[in-house]
Parts: sequence; C-alpha cells; structure tokens
Amino acid sequence: MWLVQGNPGVAQGAIGNALGMDRATMMALVDRLEARGLLRRSRSRIDARRRELHGTPAGMQLLQAVQDRIDRHGGRIKREFNPAELRTLQRLLQRLQDLER
Repeated sequence: MWLVQGNPGVAQGAIGNALGMDRATMMALVDRLEARGLLRRSRSRIDARRRELHGTPAGMQLLQAVQDRIDRHGGRIKREFNPAELRTLQRLLQRLQDLER
C-alpha cells in the first residue's frame, strides 16, 4: 500500500518485483486489497496488458491510521530508552537487517 501511495498508477508487476513476489502471489494480494476497497486496479492506457494500481480514499485513510500508530509506538520506544541505548538499539537492529542481504 505504501508503494502504491508513493507511486500512483504503478504497474502491478513492478510492485511484485520490488517485493520479490511471484505474479500469482501479487495478483492474489491485489485481489484481496481491491475486494476490501483499499486499492483500485485499472488497465493502462499505454499497454493494455499492464494493470496500474491506485489507492482508494479508504486505503489512504487506513495507511494514515497505520502511520499514526507507528508514530505513537516510536514515541513510546524513544521515551523508554536514553540516547545511548537508542543508538545501541539502532545499531543492533541494523545488524539484524544486514543479515537479510
């Protein structure tokens, strides 16, 4: 949803590639999001085989609610740790993330 919000009209296949999803998995995900009224899929004017994705107002509202929750959680984390502890936590989390590469 964030990728679609930041790139309105992005090709469904491009999102799948960015997320490392095969075509069938991406289609199933988009089908579910569309059924919930969070995404709208349309045929490209440039290439009829291509499907473009757009967030709906309900989808954008949900993303905002999620972002607000993330921000509140981040604030709570920052209040629980002093600056040195936060730096250590960020360093350790980065090391974990680097293991994925």
